[in-house]
Parts: sequence; C-alpha cells; structure tokens
Amino acid sequence: MSVVGEYRRILGDLSATLAASSSSSAQRFGRALDQAKVERAPHVTAAAERALAIIEGEHTLAASELGNTIERERITDQLDHFVAICRVVLGR
Repeated sequence: MSVVGEYRRILGDLSATLAASSSSSAQRFGRALDQAKVERAPHVTAAAERALAIIEGEHTLAASELGNTIERERITDQLDHFVAICRVVLGR
C-alpha cells in the first residue's frame, strides 16, 4: 500500500473510532481531524502537517476524557499509529 493509502486508511479507522466513542470530547476531536483528510488537502504532506497541528494544538485529547479502558487503549493506539504515519510522510 502506498503512503497516501496508508494515511487514508489509518485516518479513516481513527475517525470511525472517535465518532463511535461515548466521549463527546473524542467525537469533537474526530470532527477536527476531518480537516486532515487527503481529499480536502491538495497533497498528503499538507494533510499530514494539518493533522499534526490539530493533534498537538488546541484539539488535544486527554486520556482522562475517554470512556472505558478498552476504548481509551484503542483510541490511543490508533492515534499513535496515525502520528507515526504523519511523521513518515513529513520525513521526521
């Protein structure tokens, strides 16, 4: 799979998990990450930069805001994976 394909897949999985969360904070965070979809950015690099700005910026999501342990671990794992692919895209 290409880097762009992997970026899309991971962001799609993360967005679906956040949307299905019992936490309204997680749902808001997921809506903010929708701005980082590749279809809305002219290039995957710009999308990855936007994603990291969202994640590291005002839309941070604290683990304490999430529901149960299983949900928290799933979101944390997916978010870590997504941050890693964003860094690969950006060469960091």
